[in-house]
Amino acid sequence: MKKILAIGLLAVFVILGILSFKQVSHPIFYYTFSTKKMLKIHPDKVLVRYRDKVARQTASARIQQLAAGSREDWVDARTVVMDLPSKSNAAGLMETLRQQPDVITTHPIYLADDVEELGLTDEFMVQFREGISSVYIDSLNKAYGVTILKKASFYYLLQAPANANAMDIANQYQETGMVNFSHPNFIMKPQVNAYIPNDPYFSSQWNFRNTGQLLNDGHTGTAGADIKAPEAWDITKGNSSIVVAVIDEGVTPNHPDLPNSRQVRLPGSNFGDGDPNDPSATGNMNHGNACAGLIAATQDNNEGITGLAPLCRIMPIRIFRSNGDGVAANLIADALTFAYQHGADVISNSWGFSSADNNLVPAIVTAIQNATTQGRGGKGCVVAFSAGNNAQNSAGNHGYVGFPSNVNIDGVLTVGASDRFDRQAEYSPFSQPLQGRGSMIEVVAPSHRAYPTQISGETLEIWSIDVPGNTGYNPWSDYDIVPPAIGEQLPSAGTNFNAYTGRFGGTSAACPQVAALAALILSVNPNLTQLQVYNNITGSADKVGGYNYGSTGASFETGYGRINAYQALLKTLSAMKPTFSASNPANICGDATANFSITPVPQATSYTYTIEGGAAGANVVFTTNNQLTLTTTATTVSLTFPSIMDSYYSRLYVKANFGSYSTASNDFLFSYVAYNVQWTPDFTWSHCGGPGDYFDVAVTPLAGASAYYWYIDDFLYDVTTGPNSICGSYNGEKILMVQAKTTCGMSAKMGANIPCAYGPALARNVNNVVLYPNPATSAVTVNLLPVPPAAKDQKKVPATAKMDSKTQQPVESIRQILILDKMGNRKGQYQYPSGVKTATISIQHLPKDVYYLQVSDGVHQSNLPLIKTE
Repeated sequence: MKKILAIGLLAVFVILGILSFKQVSHPIFYYTFSTKKMLKIHPDKVLVRYRDKVARQTASARIQQLAAGSREDWVDARTVVMDLPSKSNAAGLMETLRQQPDVITTHPIYLADDVEELGLTDEFMVQFREGISSVYIDSLNKAYGVTILKKASFYYLLQAPANANAMDIANQYQETGMVNFSHPNFIMKPQVNAYIPNDPYFSSQWNFRNTGQLLNDGHTGTAGADIKAPEAWDITKGNSSIVVAVIDEGVTPNHPDLPNSRQVRLPGSNFGDGDPNDPSATGNMNHGNACAGLIAATQDNNEGITGLAPLCRIMPIRIFRSNGDGVAANLIADALTFAYQHGADVISNSWGFSSADNNLVPAIVTAIQNATTQGRGGKGCVVAFSAGNNAQNSAGNHGYVGFPSNVNIDGVLTVGASDRFDRQAEYSPFSQPLQGRGSMIEVVAPSHRAYPTQISGETLEIWSIDVPGNTGYNPWSDYDIVPPAIGEQLPSAGTNFNAYTGRFGGTSAACPQVAALAALILSVNPNLTQLQVYNNITGSADKVGGYNYGSTGASFETGYGRINAYQALLKTLSAMKPTFSASNPANICGDATANFSITPVPQATSYTYTIEGGAAGANVVFTTNNQLTLTTTATTVSLTFPSIMDSYYSRLYVKANFGSYSTASNDFLFSYVAYNVQWTPDFTWSHCGGPGDYFDVAVTPLAGASAYYWYIDDFLYDVTTGPNSICGSYNGEKILMVQAKTTCGMSAKMGANIPCAYGPALARNVNNVVLYPNPATSAVTVNLLPVPPAAKDQKKVPATAKMDSKTQQPVESIRQILILDKMGNRKGQYQYPSGVKTATISIQHLPKDVYYLQVSDGVHQSNLPLIKTE
């Protein structure tokens, strides 16, 4: 340590000697660990950092005086990136800015790999090498005038002096050889890869992607007031195994954007009039089509629109007659039952009744309850209902949630509507908490802003599929909602344009978007229960509109918020882990390679495996690439073991990838034991008191050992199946031998002389430390017993009659407790500087296993085995 400090201080003085003439050199670079990363200067972008927070309006006015026409991207209240007009004098501008007293630094934006923009501030990050003293660190920081802003678990965040170049200083820290890494704390902008399909009407589907674009009737909206569909599609577009039942007016067979190959059209699925085996839409009845299109219309076919879950399938179920009237209550209950009994994963219901009674029809309530509890093999179907369109909020009429959307059943999603400005739609009802949980809005999804009778100039504006030909919603023929004008065609051009419509809306349009999101979630993880899907959707919704979401996280207007498909899928991934096969070997016996498998994860594009642990001086590696990490589509990988005669534990990690996104990691612990088990243990004697007394000895553990066989003078004395130690009576024998048993066989017998047979008796180890309870599950108490006078007298025993003093003397006070695993790895540390006689420590973080507690007063220590149970 002194040598490192001396070298480090010498480096500081050498650096000080060159500070006065060190110049910025080209090419420009920073270090990625020990490698130089070359950079280029962006010709038109500059980053400015102020000393303190500034009034943005004042600072912007000054920027425009210096560089008129510049675009500004404020990173925070102190930092702005300026995008200058072409042919601006960036160098001159930066020099002018540096002269301003409130500017601490300004630099060009740098380019890595010609594309990645890096903003240099006055901060840089350093991880010093292990063993580097705080004296050296302070000296180096002082030499450069650097300030410590943050000391994190594995790095320092440092601030360079005003108008200094943080990248130059970071590079010089790296060149001292005393750091693992040193690099600028760049301002960077991660890119979310948003998939944009080629469906020609997608640009009008603002509910999926709202950029503030021009919409129907000359309207525009607020950029970002959408459900983040393109971002979600980078994770999944659905899975054909996931089926969404649309209980409604029926769905057109072989629609150009929803062919029969993507429908599950079943006998008995028409509960209206006509052929009971044909759930097709009739006449102008396009409501079911419009719902189905929002869920699963084909993507990237250069026609029409796209659904949110374009790879999932639709199960059309019709509950309306050809004239638009409904059917008897028993048939609605039968339709719900049909859906879950015939394999629907999600049930979308954009229909309801005028009553606010949440038990209006008990048979329907029971059918919904059965679907949520018995569907999907007991995991439950996800059931979504539209909340209704009976409010006029601007007039103080907040409406109500109608039946059966208001059923008091856990996990049923009651869906309201938001508008293109991320506000509650005019017609969308408020939650009614006094009417019970079922009368609460869970979430909202985008739909049209208002009906024309509510707000002049507003009308239907959600795009979906239509009954092909001159029926349905295109051309428009509903005299109850005008505008749009009777006979209007929207769209009026394009392939099969009259099979699509831009005139859908209400909470009817919001509900299928939530159902489609549920389908995407189940495409990623089909093992989730309906309540888990419910929690993912509600727990990831955006708190929009500026409403009061209170302590429950839900507002009267929009429930838990407007759905965010991207965040819901990220939430789903974060809770997932791949599963290792039960047949994977827990113990490897001398083989050069071994295979490990996982259960395939639906929709995963690849898997990343990582191996940790291994023998000293050698690594376990993946056979395919001879590396410690492997990304592959394979669910079985091969590991190659080092050709050394040793035994050790290793851990295999795996995570599933969905494009550039990943699940959490799972791990599998296994042991490798060299063939013909090679083991050379060290013997540690705690006590050996001579004939008539006892001995206490431990040996170095062997990875994967299930038992230790102990021999005295070549006669089997005892077998221990947990601790790698033994305590027994001593009668003058001379040799102790031990043999380890593993799944690979028995090791050779290894022996040691019993020390008290050849010299003075070892001092008795007075163990005045007790541990209880033991075994333990969550916490243990360490207590010191009074030390007998005879034990205290041991301090007078000559040194030649002792072993290590730390193991021979009683612990007089508890100053430190270490938790060690069987391999000697530290798993916990507790310190008591003033010393205590009793201490209770938590062991909840420990997995089930055997550990050792090392209790010390700073001079003496005692080691006690601890058994942790579940």
